[in-house]
Amino acid sequence: MIVYKSDVKRWVAILSVTLLQIMIIELINGVLLHILLILAFVVLAVFMSKFDFSHPFFWFSAFHFLYACAYMIILVIAPGDSMAIGYNKTASVMIVLSLGVTLLCCSSVTAIKRECYIEMRDYRRYKGDIKLLKTIYYMLAILFVVCTLILKFQGVTSKAEQWEAHNMFWSVASYCTRFMVFINAIVLFLGDTRKNNIKLIIISFVLLCFFSLLTGERDAVLRLAIVVMFSLSMLGIIRLKHLLIMGPLFVLGMMLLNMFKYYFSTGSINDVSFERGQIIYSFLYTDFVTCGYNIHMLLGTPATKGILGYGTLIEEMILAVVPSGVLNSILGSGKVENASSWYNNYFFAGSSWSRDFSLIGEGYVIGGIVGVIVLFIIIGLLIRWMYRNSVKSPYAASFYAYGAGVIIAGFRGDAYSIFQSLFRIPILMLIMIWCLKHLSRKIIM
Repeated sequence: MIVYKSDVKRWVAILSVTLLQIMIIELINGVLLHILLILAFVVLAVFMSKFDFSHPFFWFSAFHFLYACAYMIILVIAPGDSMAIGYNKTASVMIVLSLGVTLLCCSSVTAIKRECYIEMRDYRRYKGDIKLLKTIYYMLAILFVVCTLILKFQGVTSKAEQWEAHNMFWSVASYCTRFMVFINAIVLFLGDTRKNNIKLIIISFVLLCFFSLLTGERDAVLRLAIVVMFSLSMLGIIRLKHLLIMGPLFVLGMMLLNMFKYYFSTGSINDVSFERGQIIYSFLYTDFVTCGYNIHMLLGTPATKGILGYGTLIEEMILAVVPSGVLNSILGSGKVENASSWYNNYFFAGSSWSRDFSLIGEGYVIGGIVGVIVLFIIIGLLIRWMYRNSVKSPYAASFYAYGAGVIIAGFRGDAYSIFQSLFRIPILMLIMIWCLKHLSRKIIM
């Protein structure tokens, strides 16, 4: 492996900033100071990415800060908030470590120019693939609508109750949303016309917004927004100036989704403040604050440090491929569960609501601070592999765009949610496309 001088400079810079910030956090108390230190690290990473949103340094750092620091920001702007359970500077140490480790893993990858993605788009070459994908998409859309309407007539309640009840229609609709998001990314990179791309994106947004307002599942809409924005950035269609406009729209969209959560099932509107002094507070409460809150819940319960062990990571990798029911019957040694399920059962046993977890929190419960380092080395190497290979084909590029959305959503989940979404959706979809293409060729012959 060739090591370039620029790579060494990045390694030294990232490692130096990581160690310096940890030292300052340990020596000087103050939640606001710690937030500003982490924000400065993020700004440095964005600057090193040359403001390219599709570069891991940009998107990972930005969303990592948003999810990991939202709770701490709430402590500063609303110290008497009902979710305020205190501040532990170990949380900031783990945030800095997880960010630094991930950036170190990705720092040796050469930045990919947008022209590489633009040149691989070829409508004539992939015309058959696009038609096949659209056929699959509309079949999934019909299945999704049917399942969603059945959920409406069933009187859908909370997401946790649907998963707990093993509602088949909920499961099918949820998986359809993920396949539909991935198909949007593939079609964009294959080179379909702008008019057809816009049509597909609008249909997807309408369907997923309806699903979100009925079931409270905002993850699908969030993933679609991120994956589409990500793909358009890779293709050079949107640039930094467009992101500056889309940022406020993203904030507004998240607040509206929170405001109308469960609207189609309850008919009620949630109290969300759009007043100038409350916008940041309302936005952070949409999808982000629970991640940091969960980290502090763990830190406030010393017995949780390393309670699950590193074997949990292996189990989650297996669960991503083998359904839990099959794995439990094979092992015959009690129920195998992911870190998010463990967290809900440990702190909120008997509750009808399922709380989000935290990727940093999972690292803590598998091995303390060392566990955080190990987990984010895995995540960093995964991102590095996806980004490095994204120039090989339109399918590889769409896999990277979709994978970025999966990892961003995984910040408030666990490693299992990342492994599962990356295996069961893109890989199964690519296998399905390959099989259908070869089957159609045999029929023609």
